[in-house]
Amino acid sequence: MTTDEWASWVEYHATLHRIADDQDLRMMQLWREVFESRNYTAEELRAASLHLSMTQPKTWRSEHLEFLLEHVAGRRRQEAVAARHAEQGEYSYCALCRGSGLIGGVPHLTDVKSGEWVHPFRRGAVVCRCSKGAGWRSGYEQNVERRRSKNLRPMPPQLTIDEYELRNAGWKMQLEDFEQKRKAEKRAREETREHDRKRGRIGLIGSVVERVVAKVESATVPEVPDECPF
Repeated sequence: MTTDEWASWVEYHATLHRIADDQDLRMMQLWREVFESRNYTAEELRAASLHLSMTQPKTWRSEHLEFLLEHVAGRRRQEAVAARHAEQGEYSYCALCRGSGLIGGVPHLTDVKSGEWVHPFRRGAVVCRCSKGAGWRSGYEQNVERRRSKNLRPMPPQLTIDEYELRNAGWKMQLEDFEQKRKAEKRAREETREHDRKRGRIGLIGSVVERVVAKVESATVPEVPDECPF
């Protein structure tokens, strides 16, 4: 990364995230050696900065650094998978996203509290790490940049599975727990309906029996004469 490329990215990131303090800008110079040790390019860093702007606001400088490092690393993993499949000339079906490139139905981060998925149990979707996911993410980021350049309404943020797991590593267990709760609720509903069918409304059986008994006891039985008058 040349000096001009580095300076251009620093300006881009600072403008995008409203970093104007001179001490913060000088501190960011320490990141250059870290990025260059991993051979990160200015283009990769720009994409990471843009994606960071679409996630939940991060007010700590350390959060910015960690996000940038992980985002570029995640993108490279996706691209490596896509390149490997391209070289093989075949598509390998991904069971995680079922070949769509998106992993749907994961617990929405809004409803994840202290590692637990809570009511109302909303769901979301994240980009898979397979070749389909890499292609989907590339197209998504192109659309984000296009809308931004035209001052259009920004697209909602879209996390990759790697970024998502940094914030919610236990999502698979959460889905399993939810399924168990769903089955327990279904069983409770079914057994309650069956109990209603057998027992009737609450309090109805007892009142019906009491009325029948009272009617029988109050009924008069006609007397039969000992001798027939005819």
